[in-house]
Amino acid sequence: MSLAAVARFEERLRREPGDRPAMAALAEALGAEGRFADALAWIERAVADTAPPAAWVGRHGILLARQGRFADAVERIEAALADGPDDAALRWELGRALERLGRLAAAVAQYRRALVLAPDHPGVLASLGAALWTNRESEPAIAALARAVELRPDWIPVRDSLANARHHIGEWDEAERIFDETLRLRPDDLTTRLNACMARLRVIYADPAERDRSRAAYVRDLHALARLPLPGSVDEVLRVLGARKPFLLAYQGGVDRDLQAIYGGLVCRAVAARHPEFATPLPPLPPAPGERIRVGILSAFFRHHSNWKMRLRAWLEDLDRDRFEVRAYFTGEGADDETERARTLADGFLEGNRPIADWARRIRADRLHVLLVPEIGMNSATMQLAGLRLAPVQASSWGHPQTSGMPTVDDFLSSAMMEPPDGDDHYTERLVRLPGLSCRPIPVVREPALVTRAELGVGDADILYWCCQSLYKYLPEYDDVFPRIAARLPAARFLFLGHPDGPKVEVAFQARIGRAFAAFGLDAAVHCRFLGRQSSERFAGCAAAADVFLDSIGWSGCNSTIEGMAVDLPVVTWPGQTMRARHSDAILRLAGIERTIVDSRQGYVDMAVRIGADADFRRDLRAEVAARKHRIFEDRSYLPGLEAYLVAAAQGRR
Repeated sequence: MSLAAVARFEERLRREPGDRPAMAALAEALGAEGRFADALAWIERAVADTAPPAAWVGRHGILLARQGRFADAVERIEAALADGPDDAALRWELGRALERLGRLAAAVAQYRRALVLAPDHPGVLASLGAALWTNRESEPAIAALARAVELRPDWIPVRDSLANARHHIGEWDEAERIFDETLRLRPDDLTTRLNACMARLRVIYADPAERDRSRAAYVRDLHALARLPLPGSVDEVLRVLGARKPFLLAYQGGVDRDLQAIYGGLVCRAVAARHPEFATPLPPLPPAPGERIRVGILSAFFRHHSNWKMRLRAWLEDLDRDRFEVRAYFTGEGADDETERARTLADGFLEGNRPIADWARRIRADRLHVLLVPEIGMNSATMQLAGLRLAPVQASSWGHPQTSGMPTVDDFLSSAMMEPPDGDDHYTERLVRLPGLSCRPIPVVREPALVTRAELGVGDADILYWCCQSLYKYLPEYDDVFPRIAARLPAARFLFLGHPDGPKVEVAFQARIGRAFAAFGLDAAVHCRFLGRQSSERFAGCAAAADVFLDSIGWSGCNSTIEGMAVDLPVVTWPGQTMRARHSDAILRLAGIERTIVDSRQGYVDMAVRIGADADFRRDLRAEVAARKHRIFEDRSYLPGLEAYLVAAAQGRR
């Protein structure tokens, strides 16, 4: 259809105003031009007849879907299919509308019925692949996406989806190959280059050299991204920015300030282009005498989550409400009993799935003095909102312990006990060192499931080391600590968890650990146990069955350290050069348990062996943890510092 067709049918209707076929044809022509509201008006006139053709009814349903009226669309398309059930394209449209209503299983069923009718329909294959991926059926999803790309090699968004899916399950080389091929087709496509850039970051690296090559490729692509202009419409850019974040960059063990500044600048450019009315800095708004300071907390994790347990809940509970009015903005999903607790603790609680502009408008309307965004980089809506100016002062914290790189984020609220001496150089924000941990952790309250050592493949005489971090926290340059311990303590057994996104990641990690043990003439199968992902209760049960907590080197445990201490485990930790490598060090020092903090690789191995080999020493350490762990949960030393910061920020004295 074309503009000429629109003009032709409009002229025909001027001559014959009641010509229903012309109305239907005009609706189709207008829809082809993207004028969906006009098209819908004409098709509704066409189908007003008592018995319109099924094709018109189907077109009516499609246009209703284009206007976001998905429930009405489903009703009309189903009516059309009742008369013509073999229309594959219409079944595809029905599946898409069902999917938008959250009826994923019904959508998948329609896509599969459409493929029976048209096995090589690229659109249906792409939709089926995306729906299966949402349903965590990764292998059939990838098969459908791959077939769609085979049929339509130039369909760039589907190529990107296929590459992202392969990256997600651990097929990193294949993902990079697809992206590199796509970039040869479209070298200046910003969204593909953004996807490709993030795909350089891997969950597991075979060795430090592979990690360094990954980082170099990421740096190259990031600089190329910075040189590209934004497209006229940035909606797709923002979608990709929200879905493909440099989350894994921080797990490479380096200082990422300069790289994050490039990425954060891109985010702010894109979100400002989409919402320019919220991009201008707000003037200071000093509180009037006697007026409470209005503090906003923006997060996707007002629910059972590490961010809730480590800072959100305590901040809501501890801030003096005679001095501070605290409003919460919940951008996430999965509300639970802790969400209800947050609703009761906050002076105002805004939640729901709403457009970014609506969030921004409502937050600005609250005339905050300070907006706290405790984690940036884990949620799309939170990240976009942090890229706008919604309060005179905006600050982040270590919910994701990495600088945001965003010029819109003024301060980074960190722990004085965790920060290294040169920590100021690690952030684009101004670093604020709050006392203690900068928060008050919430005690673990769940009851551990009973997990026996026998079901873990560990004998009574063995020493079980709890190595419970996400696999990407284990850097290859430190793999040798495990066989070094085992070489001196043959009874050593190391218990690792799995990865949520597929066995290929776990296989890559196990192969790497196997090579580390083989270098010492040892068999990893004798000393290592690998579990799949565990429920919260079984996670706690595994900790309770263990003898020693081995902290990950380079990115320290935090919640996992506290949960290990909850069952009185001694914690061996070697603090590193960044704040995220010093969590356990600060937790132990706050509790007054410092004997298991070491300062070298050799010290780490020596301490782990000593605890494992010396039963009396191990019992003594467990008793010390049992007697002192309460100090972590009772410590409010951070609070005067946080309140002093909020007062100074509100009064423009930062």
